[in-house]
Amino acid sequence: QIPPSQRIAIEREARRLAGYRQGREICDRLLRHLSDDPTGNRVNTWLREADDPRLNSIVQQLFRVLRGLHG
Repeated sequence: QIPPSQRIAIEREARRLAGYRQGREICDRLLRHLSDDPTGNRVNTWLREADDPRLNSIVQQLFRVLRGLHG
């Protein structure tokens, strides 16, 4: 489970990058995939199926934010 402070930071960044509604949807989906499969395989499958360079870029940035919160 993602701590609330991390979820808020990820959601804010997602909304900044993708807009209010889409950012929330991306954040929710990313965190759901990570909680279901911490290895990231589900995230990779989602990005591959979406075939959207912008989504891929946004998710990469969100991972950078997550790493910054952990390190």
